[in-house]
Amino acid sequence: MPSGIAYKYTTEEDQWLRQNIPGRTSYQVMELFEQHFGYKITKLRADKFRDKFNIRSGIKTQWGHGQVNMFVPPKGYHAPGSEKGWFKNGSQPKNTMPIGSIKFGKDGYQYKKIAFVKPSRFGWKLVHHILWEEHHGQVPKGHVVVFKNQNIQDIRIENLELITRADHARMCQMKLYSDDETITETGINIAKVVTVMGKKKRQLKEQKDGRKKQVN
Repeated sequence: MPSGIAYKYTTEEDQWLRQNIPGRTSYQVMELFEQHFGYKITKLRADKFRDKFNIRSGIKTQWGHGQVNMFVPPKGYHAPGSEKGWFKNGSQPKNTMPIGSIKFGKDGYQYKKIAFVKPSRFGWKLVHHILWEEHHGQVPKGHVVVFKNQNIQDIRIENLELITRADHARMCQMKLYSDDETITETGINIAKVVTVMGKKKRQLKEQKDGRKKQVN
């Protein structure tokens, strides 16, 4: 049957479709139609006939509670023969980097591989953090290790400083970072003072507001 041309079903075809659409999918109707009449109809034409005369197949296409979708393999299933492409236990892809490898991240910082874990990103650690911890211990929560001269490739313990995230935010806000280590050190001290002053002001305001509430 040519496509793109309006087709009018004969009386026999009309009656046959009305009788055979219920209980069958569109593809089943197409196959039976071809067997009966000797030529094909498209799925679109079969669906249009069904919609035009509001003839429903009665087949539920959605899976109800407790039903198992026969088209989705069960958990743990693998196709026979797929074992050929599997990695053997303990094997690693060819592009796997050994422990101790150094790489540059998208942020420009250097990372060192310290372990084989999943996800793999957790097996890498910032090189300047490793250096800091070797000299001063673990980086506390809420703190960051910054570069005094702003050169993130200049990884020397003398060029590193541990500050709180609050002080780091204040440094960025007040533009206190410099490519001169001495100026940055001074800026860190200024940021610490400003942060303490801001915290003290908030405490005084809270105390003042508390006294007002008691009076009212």
